[in-house]
Amino acid sequence: MFENIRILSCILFFIALFSSCERKNISKEFLINHWEFRESGSDWFPAIVPGSVHLDLLTNNLIESPFYRANESNIQWIEEKKWSYRSNFEVSSDIMSMDKVDLIFSGIDTYAKVYLNDSLIQSTNNFFLTYSLDVKSLLKTNNTLRFDFQPVLQMASKIQNEAPYNLPGGERVFVRKPQFHFGWDWGPRLLGCGITEYVRISAYNSPQIIDTYVETLSIVDSTAVMKVQVELSHWGSEDYVIQFNDNAYPISSSNNSFVFEINKAHLWWPIGYGKQFFHLLDLTLENIKGDFLDEVSEKFAVRQIRLIQEPDDFGKGFKFQVNGNDIYAKGANFIPLDFFHTRVDSKAYRIALNDAISANMNMLRVWGGGIYEDDYFYELCDSLGIMVWQDFMFACAMYPGDSIFMSSVEHEAIQQIKRLRKHPSVSLWCGNNEN
Repeated sequence: MFENIRILSCILFFIALFSSCERKNISKEFLINHWEFRESGSDWFPAIVPGSVHLDLLTNNLIESPFYRANESNIQWIEEKKWSYRSNFEVSSDIMSMDKVDLIFSGIDTYAKVYLNDSLIQSTNNFFLTYSLDVKSLLKTNNTLRFDFQPVLQMASKIQNEAPYNLPGGERVFVRKPQFHFGWDWGPRLLGCGITEYVRISAYNSPQIIDTYVETLSIVDSTAVMKVQVELSHWGSEDYVIQFNDNAYPISSSNNSFVFEINKAHLWWPIGYGKQFFHLLDLTLENIKGDFLDEVSEKFAVRQIRLIQEPDDFGKGFKFQVNGNDIYAKGANFIPLDFFHTRVDSKAYRIALNDAISANMNMLRVWGGGIYEDDYFYELCDSLGIMVWQDFMFACAMYPGDSIFMSSVEHEAIQQIKRLRKHPSVSLWCGNNEN
């Protein structure tokens, strides 16, 4: 009997081991590191990505601190030069054998031509966009990825001169990059370039879950009705199944959502009105035959928020209502914590947001002349109960309305809304700052 139990245990162990190995081989991902940069025609120097050309020049002792005395005026030459970043990296045979291999990058500041093994794969013109490119056919064992940057002011001036109209705000309004880089009342003018987010390779054989969104449809008594949307990297010719809470939900390219209920749901509240409770979203993606494809484990909150604008004695009111309760909003304007935002770490965010709470704030407005903040900022606001008024990145000017500019902004808005919509702290999207 004990021998049979031992044999059964061994069989179950190897089944589990084999299943685990299969899951691990479904997809692979790695960051592209070991970067270097140079002024066009000059020597290469070590670079840090995420970062910027000003920080790399500073690290290599090629310039002095731009914030010391009058150094700002002494380094304006940087914006006139052409700069390049490159990385040499290896790709394993495991990744080369995958059906899909994507190169993913974002935060490209701003006008760059991207080359993989000397083949042009992308031209960028919007700091706020993320790019995902299928590069399997171009990859080799040893590879070179290069970003060649054009001077921002030169490109902006060219677009401005070709425009059939003049716009208040100068050349900056034609450029989709953080507007404060052109100089603001609180900071210097430092028009640089660089790669401000990590660059990575993602390889997979079958469709992968690349985005989820849980929406609160209703809250009645203690029962919440929730809708889950699932986005895949690509849709094959077959349908798929999402396993969640011991239930199977069929999804397809034409119907990628399902609805479920939570009995005795715990709600998310702004600070001062209740706790910041989160539920777990553990999803498994399978094909119609039941084969494992992917899985995600995330948090989601149950909360409803409304902006109430009703006529009153003074005109029209403006108040937030969370889970049916009026909220007295108290807060401030939030600009980037550092001109070079890649230097801002989790500690700096925690200090700033805890200071806001100490000042009895419950809402922060992400200013339209800066950046869509790092994921950690919103995660921290979620956990602390700080509501976020989110501006789109336009400030103090009039912006172009041509089809090229509007198409770029449309992609930007879609990507950023999809990135941030899962955060219960995000309470309002505002079109701009002072336009």
